[in-house]
Amino acid sequence: MGSLRRSDTDRWFTGVCGGLANVLPIDVKLIRIIAVLSLIFAFPFTSLVYLAMTILVLQKETDKRDRVFFLYCGECSSALNYRFTI
Repeated sequence: MGSLRRSDTDRWFTGVCGGLANVLPIDVKLIRIIAVLSLIFAFPFTSLVYLAMTILVLQKETDKRDRVFFLYCGECSSALNYRFTI
């Protein structure tokens, strides 16, 4: 457990669900299922909360070597859920 930060490795869209999974003792898949169901049944509320968390919750600190790789490779590293270093 740690402080709430958006995940930079376990992310599909902005890393909010992955960040919640790091803080809560719940699997990230269950958090994503709850988020999708919440979007289906309560779209306005869920979308506002997700947008607010995306803006207000800070990104998890990454190693400088990872940042350099992201500059050259873009999103391919996070899309494959691998963490590359140079």
